[in-house]
Amino acid sequence: MVLASSLTSLPHAVQSNTEQMRKTARDSSHCDDVDKGWAWVVMAAGSLSIFLTNGMSYSVGVMYLPMLETFKEGEAITSMVGSVFMGLSMLTGVFASILCDKFDCRKTCILGGFLFAVGMTCSTFGTSCTYLVITFGIIA
Repeated sequence: MVLASSLTSLPHAVQSNTEQMRKTARDSSHCDDVDKGWAWVVMAAGSLSIFLTNGMSYSVGVMYLPMLETFKEGEAITSMVGSVFMGLSMLTGVFASILCDKFDCRKTCILGGFLFAVGMTCSTFGTSCTYLVITFGIIA
């Protein structure tokens, strides 16, 4: 019974929706291009951000053996560098969402990019795996 009543009302709903779409299309033909090409910039910046973030996350496995030979520390502390980085980047998504709701997505992204840049810059001066866990794993 419910199915039959919904099927009988379908053509009227489709007809009113198509009339409304035609009216909207006629009204919107007079407006200018809204994004003016910035959508491509946002898409490129988002793709680059995802590329760099995933690149840093998954390249730690490539850097594991050179870090093990260079710092001559244990396997556990050396593998902790990448594990802390990967784990905290997954856990901080909740806090980033809260900051986006409280402030603004743009300000939150700028703050995250700044912290990532500071952590990566400080990790280039690393002399031990403990230092890298703090700078690369926690700050970045």
